Amino acid sequence: MRIMKRYAFLLLLILLPPLFAHGDGILVKHYFRDSHTFVIVCKGYPKEGLTGEARNESAKEAALINAQFITRALFDDSVDVFRNGTVERYRVYSSYAVVYYVIEMRNLRRRLR
Repeated sequence: MRIMKRYAFLLLLILLPPLFAHGDGILVKHYFRDSHTFVIVCKGYPKEGLTGEARNESAKEAALINAQFITRALFDDSVDVFRNGTVERYRVYSSYAVVYYVIEMRNLRRRLR
């Protein structure tokens, strides 16, 4: 089991750099407001073929999933990004959406990998 976790972590290390790249990357920025609050800002792109409100909702959902996935990779297993995280706000643009996702947990800064 421990070996599988190491391989999963190594796989994440290989797959994450493109997410942090400038340009069309999905990670816009991330920072600590204080030692208990972490903010991550991510883009999400809609599924092809959707229009109107369905397109916007698809992009918002993709942005949220991206934020949760990246945050899970940044912190140790004691941080539950679903229970401790909330959406602060969304911004919807013509071709993508941006989510501001906030994780709050006591001494969160100490739990970085």
